[in-house]
Amino acid sequence: GTLAYSSPEQLGDREIRKNTDLWSFGVIAFQTLTGALPFTTGEHAATSESGRLELFRQISGGTLPERINSIPEPWRKLIRLCLTNAPDQRIKDVAACFRVLDGENESPKPAYIPPPATRAEILPPVTRMDVPPPVTQQQPPPLPPPSIPPPAPKPVPVGGKKSTTWIKWTVGAVFTAMLGVIVVLLLQRSPNTPEPLPDVNDSAPIAPFTEASDTAAPNNAWEKDYFRTVSNAENYYNNNNYAAAKTEYNKALAQIPKTDASDKRNSIKGKIADCDRLIKEEADRKQQTTNTTKPTTSPNTASSKKYDDKGDFYEGLAVVKLNGKYGFIDKTGNVVIPLKYDDIETFSEGLARVRLNGKCGFIDKTGNVVIPLKYEYAEFFSEGLARVQLNGKWGYIDKTGNVVIPLKYDDAYWFSAGLAIVKSNEKYGYIDKTGNEVMPLKYEDAEPFNNGRARVTFNGKSFYIDKTGKYLADCP
Repeated sequence: GTLAYSSPEQLGDREIRKNTDLWSFGVIAFQTLTGALPFTTGEHAATSESGRLELFRQISGGTLPERINSIPEPWRKLIRLCLTNAPDQRIKDVAACFRVLDGENESPKPAYIPPPATRAEILPPVTRMDVPPPVTQQQPPPLPPPSIPPPAPKPVPVGGKKSTTWIKWTVGAVFTAMLGVIVVLLLQRSPNTPEPLPDVNDSAPIAPFTEASDTAAPNNAWEKDYFRTVSNAENYYNNNNYAAAKTEYNKALAQIPKTDASDKRNSIKGKIADCDRLIKEEADRKQQTTNTTKPTTSPNTASSKKYDDKGDFYEGLAVVKLNGKYGFIDKTGNVVIPLKYDDIETFSEGLARVRLNGKCGFIDKTGNVVIPLKYEYAEFFSEGLARVQLNGKWGYIDKTGNVVIPLKYDDAYWFSAGLAIVKSNEKYGYIDKTGNEVMPLKYEDAEPFNNGRARVTFNGKSFYIDKTGKYLADCP
């Protein structure tokens, strides 16, 4: 589904439960009542990696925008229950949603009051040796227990039960709209000739939808890194950056072990060939434009160019593309950073990552190179640090270009909540911003922290830990 409507467990490839759809319902209800989505890409382009990361952070963070306070009760309460990060704490089903909207609460049962004891139980019989036992008299019947008044009836709102009918119709209409969207998407994905459905095991976790075998769920340790690389390549390809896509596809090809018998290698080689073809076509178009057109106005104004692509404005500047080269314009249309880079990202924390001749670095908003273009790969700044790659190893730099965490890891991820995942010798762990390994690199898999806990896998078993590495609970 659309990323903005996806639940935290869908983004984290965790087990999908029945109440996962109620998260999407909460997003739709919030959007219907406020006119805006609760989770957005912020200042980043919706199709950019930065935008997806920002959306992932907001969904995983579990913090709703202040606009939720403008929603009247009981809808505000229902949306909060639907947009609860932990599935086991989220509202369970549609019936529970109706109860919230009806304002119903389960009344506690009255406490049990035992009947009073009989006289025989209170005063045991006394026997004497010198006299015959007294004639046993019939004990009076026990006193009846005090009557417990029935619980007071629930107050009925003005207009009786009919006043909640519109609420149920509204919920039904929203659910019907959700089902309609899902059906349309499934029809768009369906082939012309339907194939027989496979047997389904209702007790097995639901795997995320994938369109091709190259993006199936990973079964081997190397496949997780392989799929991340392929995802990056496809992102570049979809944004018409075929040179960067080819670089990522070549990286993915190198990640496939020689022992792998699947068709992944041939598939990636075909995509690399496709990139080569598109790069050549783009170069031919550029040459034709150079030979047949002459500039008639200043090259420093937006009106003098017909851009091949133009992004949204973030931090006051927008990315533009012409003849395979990228630069920035301001809101008046003036070119403030020349279109000379092979690849470029939107500004994040005042700096933008650029690529030229296969090397990455960072520029400021005046176009000055503040961090030299010397890295094989680099990503946007997050919490004051950016991950970079040199000689096949990853580390972190600050905004002055100083290496604050040595480039010694096989892979590294962005900082979130003060911690970052790093990888070495096929094991994952967590470091802080000083480079201290707060949790040793011993896990077979690791995920970012969410609400103070993270999912890890150790010795084939998945469970949750806190930020000190302490075990919390098994994963469902």
